[in-house]
Amino acid sequence: MHIGQKIRLLRVSQGMTQQQLSEKIHKERPLISHIERTGKIHHQTFLLICKALKVSPEQLEFASDEPFANYTSGTVTEIQVLKSEVDRLKNELRLKDEIILAMKAHLKEIKGLRKKD
Repeated sequence: MHIGQKIRLLRVSQGMTQQQLSEKIHKERPLISHIERTGKIHHQTFLLICKALKVSPEQLEFASDEPFANYTSGTVTEIQVLKSEVDRLKNELRLKDEIILAMKAHLKEIKGLRKKD
């Protein structure tokens, strides 16, 4: 697990959004997203994030790769709920994409019928 993933897990476990974290360190939210996705982070930004999350750089850097190892059961439950919500939203997006494709196909069919008339 790279450092960005550890930052994300700690941020989420503290109930903090990317926006809130970015405001605490006086940076833009897309930077937090980039760090969490890639693990690429400038040392000074890393130190600011550690301070905002109230953890030492060593604690965060050498935290267990087992994401739920040090979290309370309440946090694990929250993370499981969030994962379920993400799965539900992914399914919803997939269904919407299917509907859009069907509607596009239907529009092409209608346009084809109009040309014949």
